[in-house]
Order: sequence, then C-alpha cells, then structure tokens
Amino acid sequence: MNLFNAIFQNSLSSPAIRFDGRTITYGELRAETLTMAQVISSLGAATGDRVALLLHDSPEFVEAFIASCALGAIAVPINMALRAEDQCSILHNSGATLAVIEAETCRALLTRAPEKLRSLNNAVVVERPTRRSCYEHVGSIKLHSLDLLRDQVAETARPEFPVAGPTDPAFILYTSGSTGEPKGAVHSQADIFYTNETYCREVLRLTTNDRLFSSSRLPFAYGLGNSFSFPLLNGATTILCSEKPTPNVIAHTLATARPTIFFAVPVVYNLLLDNHRSGRQLDCSSLRLCISAGEALPAHLGEQWEREFGVQLLDGIGSTEMLHMFISNHQGDVKYHMGFSADVATPGGPVHLALAFNPSHLEIVDPVVAGSVRSRVSAPPFPNVS
Repeated sequence: MNLFNAIFQNSLSSPAIRFDGRTITYGELRAETLTMAQVISSLGAATGDRVALLLHDSPEFVEAFIASCALGAIAVPINMALRAEDQCSILHNSGATLAVIEAETCRALLTRAPEKLRSLNNAVVVERPTRRSCYEHVGSIKLHSLDLLRDQVAETARPEFPVAGPTDPAFILYTSGSTGEPKGAVHSQADIFYTNETYCREVLRLTTNDRLFSSSRLPFAYGLGNSFSFPLLNGATTILCSEKPTPNVIAHTLATARPTIFFAVPVVYNLLLDNHRSGRQLDCSSLRLCISAGEALPAHLGEQWEREFGVQLLDGIGSTEMLHMFISNHQGDVKYHMGFSADVATPGGPVHLALAFNPSHLEIVDPVVAGSVRSRVSAPPFPNVS
C-alpha cells in the first residue's frame, strides 16, 4: 500500500497533529500533503530523485516526507542540529536535487560549501511566519517560496502516486556517525509498515485516543517512528515541537498538550527528574507509558522514574539500519538487575560470586521484530550510501 493511502484511510475529522497551539485534522493534513506533492512535482522531482528535508519537527516535514515517498522520490531527512558543513556533506553524499529547507538556515547553508552541492538544483524555502518572499538564486541553486509555490499549483491536477514495490527505496536515514562517518541507510515504504506491525502493535498498542510526543527528532529513526509513522498509521495524534527539547520545553508540552506516551533517551529522563526534584514540577498525569532508547537505561533511573511518577519506563534497542526497535521489554513486564555480590560456601571452600549490573532486563517474550538488516551495499543508483 502507498504510504499516502495508508495514513489517510483514518477518519479525516480526527486530530492528526498538534503543533504550535494548533490542531490539524487528518483531512487538513491530507489536503496540505496533496499540495506539497504538487509543489515537489512542479519542480521536476521524478522517481528515484532525492528530496532533502532540512526542517524542524513540523507539519511541513510530515507533508514533504509523505509527498516525496508517495511520488516515488526518495526523502532524505537531515538533522537540523548538525553543523552546516555536516549538513552539506549529507546533501552531497545523498545526491539530493531538491531541498525543502527552513528560511533561517537557507542562505547560510547553501553558501557555505557550494562545491558540495553540485547536484542540488532547487530549494523550497519554508518561512515562519509566512511572507511569500520572492527569491532568486544562490549560485546555481534556484530558491522558491513554499507559499508562493502553493499558490501557483493551486489549480494544477493532483499528481499520480505509483504503487510502491516492497523493495523500492523511499527514504534514506543517516546514522549519527558514532562509529565513524555518517552512513545513509536506505529504506522502503514496506519497512515503515513492518515496524508498525511489530514494535508499535506488539509494544505500544496504540488507540485513536493516544497522543504521542517524542524529544527525539524526526530525522532520527527513533523519532520518525515515534512522531510520524506510529501515530499517523494508527489514527492517533502526534505532538510536534519545533523548539529544542529542553527540560522546560518538554515540561510545558507535557502540561499543555497532555501526551499519553512520551519518548526520550536516558539523559533526558535524568534531566527531567533533576528539574522536577529542584522544584520545577513535571506533570506526567496524562502519561500511560514512557519509552527510552538510544543508549542503555540505567536500572536506578527507570526505578526512580516509575516511583516518582507512577509510569513504567520501557527500554528498547534499535538502529537506523533496522529503522526502529527490534528488542524491547513490555508494559507490565519491566525488571531491573541492580547487580549482586556475595561469598558463597561450597564443598571446595568459599567462592565470591558477583552478578554484573545489568542496565535493564530485556526479553523477547514474543518476537517483537523478526527482520533482517536492511542497509544495502554500495551499488547503483546509490553509489554513496550503504
């Protein structure tokens, strides 16, 4: 099934996105995504062309990602927190011909290393607030106002969305580079559906009443599932925040948007606990579940979080290449090993026995994901990604 059709088979009157004080329904998101598809198509993006997304977590990111995949192009989300030279390197490495980019970073990024942007022909500029500015060129790259393009394509026909094959590339996610240079992991639309049927259905068990909020951003595999595919494929609501997810920003979002599931990494949970204990109260009363990933969850942190807020903190292991988590504990089955040390009497004399500290106890009670690594070896038409 095409990603567009899979998402918009949900009730069009239901809330899809909470963003900047607004609620966007599935019907409104569908209309804006069709317009975004017309914009991308009007600039010549064809099947297999890479479309870079240099956007904050926002409705425009969601619209551009769905539209690119639905058109048969290949979305390339890029982390907005990276240094400009690293963003340029990913633009160059991916071979992106079109970028959808925040106005605040546009000129500084596109003028930094023009020799690395030879494949980039067009950049669609997202202005906040909207201004319908007229742009010209940065070197050989033509700049366009998203809002002006929306006006221009208003009367054009809806583009055709081809049926995607199970292995057709749909998007490229770049690794964090913790084991060397960032590498592009190529994924298909089928990968999104697979993680939804496994981790999301097995562990999260979403309903249409759920509201999901993630401190991990959309360009990461972890954040993409949390804030995009899981809520939108299940008729739930995603809470998006363009601001850097500091403890104060997260606390404000928890209090005002009232998510039912919160996703973060251990260091964020630790900061939130510290803030809470220093007198800046954290309202977790709407949460039914919290998820940790990205690094091992220390046992004491999980126990302190549950004791403080009465919400279980699940731990999972995933990777960019696997798209999301493939090992996790389950709600109601969270166990922690704090370590053990004792002298034990044996027939041969006393023996010192030590059980090493285990950050959290993960079990596959039922297979959460029975998949295979999806990263692809270098081969045309992706000479630069793995």
